[in-house]
Amino acid sequence: MTAMSCLVYYALLSHPNNSNGKSMKKILIRSFILSILLGALGTGLFHLYLHRNEESTDDAAINGDVVTISAKVAGYVKILNIDDNQAVKVCWFSENRTNCLF
Repeated sequence: MTAMSCLVYYALLSHPNNSNGKSMKKILIRSFILSILLGALGTGLFHLYLHRNEESTDDAAINGDVVTISAKVAGYVKILNIDDNQAVKVCWFSENRTNCLF
């Protein structure tokens, strides 16, 4: 029995005016069904919350936009003077000065 069903059962047994066994059985069955439904709802909501940011696909196809980016200078990159996971500065250039974030 769940905790909610146990509490309802205890409350019904301790009530002095309860002499009808059928109504107690009906209330216990309803409380048990309610506790099962609330548990299923809680489990479903937890599952949705836990996996809310995951993407999945059945056919290995992803829809998206394709954007072409072209370089301002023609040629190939021969070397990058950076290491993996190295901190870099973010800079942008305006007409007469360079702005950087550190």
